Amino acid sequence: MTEQSEERRDMGAELFAVPWLVKKVESDDDYAKALYAAMCNMGWQRMDVMPILTDKYWSCSWRYAGGLVAGIRCEGDYMDYYCSGNEGTVRDDIREDLAKIGWQPYSY
Repeated sequence: MTEQSEERRDMGAELFAVPWLVKKVESDDDYAKALYAAMCNMGWQRMDVMPILTDKYWSCSWRYAGGLVAGIRCEGDYMDYYCSGNEGTVRDDIREDLAKIGWQPYSY
């Protein structure tokens, strides 16, 4: 995982702490794949003043993204998601859900 933040905020770790989001990932395979795709080839920025002003963001490898989703689902491993398609695409519902927990897509 590559992270560029003075705060060391980890979006991946934060996802585990959001019960309604965990439930979506666990119960909907398409949602899980879309969340994986949204983390690949993407940066994510906290919607807070300092990360925006200092141009800090969080990003991760495809392997980390796949492992994260598998971990949330408590089944499989990163290979269940790795190269599953649409990497770098952020579906509208994923964008909205991540915004609810304070994250927005970051353009490199």
